[in-house]
Amino acid sequence: MKNVFLGFLLVCIVCSPLFAQSKDDQYQSGTIVSIDNHPVSDRGGTDAALASNVADHDISIQVGDTVYVCRYHTPSDKDLSWLRNRDVQAKIQGKVMYIKVNGKEKKARIVSSSKAQG
Repeated sequence: MKNVFLGFLLVCIVCSPLFAQSKDDQYQSGTIVSIDNHPVSDRGGTDAALASNVADHDISIQVGDTVYVCRYHTPSDKDLSWLRNRDVQAKIQGKVMYIKVNGKEKKARIVSSSKAQG
């Protein structure tokens, strides 16, 4: 009986990595296809302070056979053109995409998706 229990315990220990799922398993390979900058505009009509130092970018990222267009906010003086054609790791959760670039995770809102042109 003792040997059966030890055998069962050994099987559980050996098989446990098969059932464990790491956080990085959800990431997929992707490529940044294009980056479109939105002009900084006056958001007048409210009493709120203007966010003139913030720029919006539409970043198109191909993951598999789908191209996701994500809206990303940065300081207005930040240049993102160096990211074009860059390979990234992407994780999609609902309407949000998490992107790993240079080991850092960034969050962007998905605004649309379409089939990639073959």
